[in-house]
Amino acid sequence: CSTCEENDLNTEAQHFCPQCEHYLCDKCVRKHGDYFKKHVVYGRKDIQKWTGFSMDRCAQHGNKLEVHCDYHRELCCSVCVALNHRLCSSISHLPDLAKGFLKTAEFKQLPAAVDKMRSRLDELKNVRTKDQDSLIDSYKNIIAEVKDLRKNINTILDQLEKKTVEHLDSMMKELEKTIKDDLETCAQMDDQLNTMIEKLQQITGKNRE
Repeated sequence: CSTCEENDLNTEAQHFCPQCEHYLCDKCVRKHGDYFKKHVVYGRKDIQKWTGFSMDRCAQHGNKLEVHCDYHRELCCSVCVALNHRLCSSISHLPDLAKGFLKTAEFKQLPAAVDKMRSRLDELKNVRTKDQDSLIDSYKNIIAEVKDLRKNINTILDQLEKKTVEHLDSMMKELEKTIKDDLETCAQMDDQLNTMIEKLQQITGKNRE
């Protein structure tokens, strides 16, 4: 990432802006989008459109690859040599290494090796595609199970609510009847007491016995 590199950070670039000629990580590309909304930014899927994406160009500095560090087994540009390989004892010039390389068995076997690698990549891609499909199916099944469980729980709660309400209604009716009966009994007793008092008052002084 060009922005991170300026801050002495080594972060792998995931995007490239051809207008700014900057490589950007996921964090820096968001800031870049805030400042440059009209810039077209290419991701890893369009890496062939990145500046410097070439077999003969240094991915880090964009310069032409000229030498090979035999110690680190790396292709280097002049800037790489100056910054990172000054103390390396064995550095070979690429034109010297390339002499007669097209006739070597290693080069002749390269197409077959690439085809084998591409076949292996296709196999891995198919495996990961199946894994993805399996993951999606598992996700859907779990969601369905959760919904079924929720439905069953709701059914059980509805049944409990219905039974509880019915039980409470029955208790309420019984209690209301009991209270009503008690109130009627109290009213009757009150009437009887009033009648008794009236009769007592009538006979007071007339018939002592």
